[in-house]
Amino acid sequence: MKLLFPMGSFTGIKRFMQYISNISHLEKKTQEVVFKRIEIIEFFDEYGKEATKKAFKVGRSAVYDWKSKLNKSSGKLSSLAPLSKTPRTRKRRAVSKEHIEFIELYRKEHPGVDKVAIKPVLDAVCVAVGLNTISESTIGRIIKELKEKGKIIN
Repeated sequence: MKLLFPMGSFTGIKRFMQYISNISHLEKKTQEVVFKRIEIIEFFDEYGKEATKKAFKVGRSAVYDWKSKLNKSSGKLSSLAPLSKTPRTRKRRAVSKEHIEFIELYRKEHPGVDKVAIKPVLDAVCVAVGLNTISESTIGRIIKELKEKGKIIN
C-alpha cells in the first residue's frame, strides 16, 4: 500500500514551509513588514518601477536592495526584516577627570550648592588651568552621577 503525503503532492510546498518557519520567530510587526516588502517586490516585477512608485511610494533602489538581500541569503525571508537603526557608536561626553574632581571637592566644601552656582567658579578654574569649559547641564549630570555613586551627599 502506497502512503500519500500532503507535503509531497505539491511542488515547492516544502520550500515554502521552510520560508514560513524562517520568519515565524520574528515579532508580529516585523513579519508584517517582511510580507509587505514581498508584496512590493512581486508588484514591481509585474508592473514596473513607475507603478510601484505610485502605489507604494517606494523607489527602485529600495526594491533592488531587497531583491539583493533575498538572493544573498538564498531566499530566506528573514533577510527582508528591517535592521536596527541605533548607531553603532554613541557620542561620549567629553568631561575630564579634573572637572569631576573639582565638582566633587567643591560640593564637599559647599554642600547643597547647585549647578548654577558651580558654573562660574568652574569656568574661572578651567580658564586658569587651560581646560575646556562645560555647560550647566553637564555639571548637573555629573552631580547626579556622583550622588548615585555615593561620593557626595544631598
